[in-house]
Amino acid sequence: MHYEDLPKLGMTFNKIVSVGMYEHVGKGRHRRFFETVASLLDKGGLFLLHTIGKVHPSSQSRWIRKYIFPGGYLPSIEEVLKASRDLGLEFIDLDDWRLHYYYTLKEWKRRFFMHRDWVISTYGEEFFRMWELYLTASAVSFYIGSNHLFQFLFSKGVLNDYPVMRRSLGQPLLRA
Repeated sequence: MHYEDLPKLGMTFNKIVSVGMYEHVGKGRHRRFFETVASLLDKGGLFLLHTIGKVHPSSQSRWIRKYIFPGGYLPSIEEVLKASRDLGLEFIDLDDWRLHYYYTLKEWKRRFFMHRDWVISTYGEEFFRMWELYLTASAVSFYIGSNHLFQFLFSKGVLNDYPVMRRSLGQPLLRA
């Protein structure tokens, strides 16, 4: 169901999670998304937004917009926080899974190549080359820090009793 149709259910929630769709909401529609979330979230509830994004606003790849994610837009941290402002949603935390996504894309590419013959016979050589380029370029964009995978945590109203994750400095999360 489309997120804008959720209020028609007449329900509210104590937790809402959005994974991998915010970048598809479309530039200029992010405020409407947060208004919907705010209207659905109970007081004291938590909202986790998992989205690909940028540290600072920047232009988007025309090739990606045309061939891979038409209508997609990678918001910056600033744009996410601005879209959520004055809706009763309090920013709690931000985690960056940039390197995790680099490794994920490398694995997707490995598996994609395992099915090369089937992909080409089903979708054609041009499609295969296009997705190979996308997976490679996307992995590089995360590796060099052009793209990030953010997890924003918000609460409906100020909340101070949520579980806090302790981070251990100096411990690598993943090894190549």
